[in-house]
Amino acid sequence: MLQTVFLLTPVYVNLIVGVMLISQSIRHRNRLWLAMFFLNSFLLFTGHFLFFNSYISIYRIYDFVFLFSLISFYPFYFLYIRSIFDFHDFTYKKIYHFIPSFIVVALFLTSLMIFPKESYENYLLNIMSGKDLIKNESGFLAISYHIVRYFH
Repeated sequence: MLQTVFLLTPVYVNLIVGVMLISQSIRHRNRLWLAMFFLNSFLLFTGHFLFFNSYISIYRIYDFVFLFSLISFYPFYFLYIRSIFDFHDFTYKKIYHFIPSFIVVALFLTSLMIFPKESYENYLLNIMSGKDLIKNESGFLAISYHIVRYFH
């Protein structure tokens, strides 16, 4: 029990700081980007907690959120740093930093709809416990996952 509380510390600290920064973002616009960065870190650390503690049934649902937050980590950080030194309001041109995140989520969602459920289960067992891949579809998912990890 105590070990779980200690393992969840980065999760709830990022959530609390993110919520506090959102409440202060009305007066300070650059704190909104820092709050988004902390909330994204909350999603990322939640995925790490589920992954490394082998909560397969929950991670199965959370995998796409984890991959999106993994690739969105550095764009949020970049936009926060840019907001510190740039006093202009937000423009929608800055959204292009998140295009890889949306592509990965779309790729994984379409592959989940196309491939059989067994392939996805095999992919999850491969990345979580290192079991051998049985089907080609799960190999495609595993390679895509490793490409995402490489980009991060």
